[in-house]
Amino acid sequence: MFAPVILLPSLLLLLSSAVLPVLAAEDADPSTAQLVFPTTPITSTVWVAGQQSPITWTLPDGYPTAVTDLTIELGVGQNTTVEGSGIFVSKDVPYPATLTLNYVVPANLTARQYCLIFTGKSDSGTVYGPNYATWFTVNAAGTAAASIPPVPSSVSTPATVASAATVAAAASTPVVAPSSSSSSSVAGAAATQAASAHSGAASLAVGLLGFLTASALMAVTL
Repeated sequence: MFAPVILLPSLLLLLSSAVLPVLAAEDADPSTAQLVFPTTPITSTVWVAGQQSPITWTLPDGYPTAVTDLTIELGVGQNTTVEGSGIFVSKDVPYPATLTLNYVVPANLTARQYCLIFTGKSDSGTVYGPNYATWFTVNAAGTAAASIPPVPSSVSTPATVASAATVAAAASTPVVAPSSSSSSSVAGAAATQAASAHSGAASLAVGLLGFLTASALMAVTL
């Protein structure tokens, strides 16, 4: 006669460990799914209309495997208020295989602050996200971009980078050698110190000679 009651707890444990992750994935809210960690652009990034600019990102742990395509749109607004501009970087970025693309900024794009809006879509049509990249600047065509290129970061918060002007100023600042007056002062101080040491040594010698003389006289008297 079999004893199924003894095997039942182990069987339930095995089934729960296999089924619960699937149920959790299906129950997850697609609107809060973490699709990407944007690394470029960051807040110090400057795009120029009509020029090519890189967009890069990494994948978070536990990214939604049901997503097959990303849509990237330019967002407008300020602070935490964002809305789509209707200007799309791309509507069919392969996901998760693609982690970077080069975007030719439209020549007539209005100069202002933008962000990037990432949304994902599964084969069944389910929309995931959105996720956002931080605010950055777009300059009008014909203007210069920032003198320092974007620095990738593992988070959307920008890394702190010294400005080109600061670096140039530091590099051009000469190392000032001591002036002649400073050299004279140093030499004078050294001479004074040497004279003082000599005088002290002479005084010590005189004192020692006097002690020896007195000792000799005392010995003769005795």
